[in-house]
Formats: sequence, C-alpha cells, structure tokens
Amino acid sequence: MPLTYTSLPAAEEAAQSLNTLRVLSTEKRTVQEAAPPAYTTLTLLEDAAGKFGWSGERSMAAAQSLFEQGLITYPRSDSSRVAAEAIEIARQIVRQKHGFIALKPISLEKRLFGQSSEEAGAHEAIRPAKPERYPEEEAGLLPDQAALYKLIWERFIASQMQSAVYQIIEVELESA
Repeated sequence: MPLTYTSLPAAEEAAQSLNTLRVLSTEKRTVQEAAPPAYTTLTLLEDAAGKFGWSGERSMAAAQSLFEQGLITYPRSDSSRVAAEAIEIARQIVRQKHGFIALKPISLEKRLFGQSSEEAGAHEAIRPAKPERYPEEEAGLLPDQAALYKLIWERFIASQMQSAVYQIIEVELESA
C-alpha cells in the first residue's frame, strides 16, 4: 500500500523512523495543472458541495442572493466565457498581488478575434460583477454568502494565472 507525503522532509522523517527500509527506486516528475476556468453552475455546485458540504439548493440560494445584491453575474450559466473588461481587471489584480510572472498568457487568436459567435449570446461565466471588490471588503454578507463570494472571486482571479507546477517524487521502499 503506497503512502503519500506532501513534502520531502516528511517523507524523509518517516523513512528515518523506520530505519530498516531500503530504497528500491525513485522517480521524480513534474506535473502541470492548468488554471481552472471561471465557474459554470455545475462546477460551482460541485465545488461548494466538496469544500463546504452544501446541497445544491443551499449553494444556489447563496448565489441567487449574491446576484440580487449585484455582487456576481447570473448564477445559472453553462458558459465559461468572460467579458474582456473583467478579464483585464482580474489580470491587473494578479499582476499587483503576484507579478507578471504569474499571469496566464493570452492566446494570439483571442487577442485578435475575441469571442466566437456561439459565445456571443450566452451568459457569462459566474464571476464577481466587480472583481476589484475583494472578498474581505464584503463585510455585510451572511456567512454562506461570504463563503460563496470568496470561492467565486478566488476561482475567477485564479483563472487568469499560470498553470501550477508540481514536482512529484515517488520512492519505492522495501522493509529489511
């Protein structure tokens, strides 16, 4: 049964405590994880269920309330399309918080041609209506609303960031 450790020091400490193990093999690899797109209704419901344990009804009630307060875009959307102005604001936030290196490159095709004709009529993805309004600035929200707004805001900002890069080291051990 493989054991998983999130850091090399933790894995080394575990191996040291066993002291009777022999290393059979090691494998080191780099994995890239693309930044997720802004939320659709389905992905928002999945994340709220996974992170908060909420039902779909609870999540949609909080989302509808945020929409009615003008804090998020329409919460019933199957599109991940985002308005160019909102993307630019998100990119400014990424630059301010993390620097240019953290920005996801924009494809030349998107720069030249913008959205496709099928995307033009669809609702936008679920995102903050005003991305420059940080979650901590929304003090008057109920707990569910605050949690969901933060989730939506963070996902939207993350959608404009570079892919995450992880280094995974697998070690096969044998007990002596």
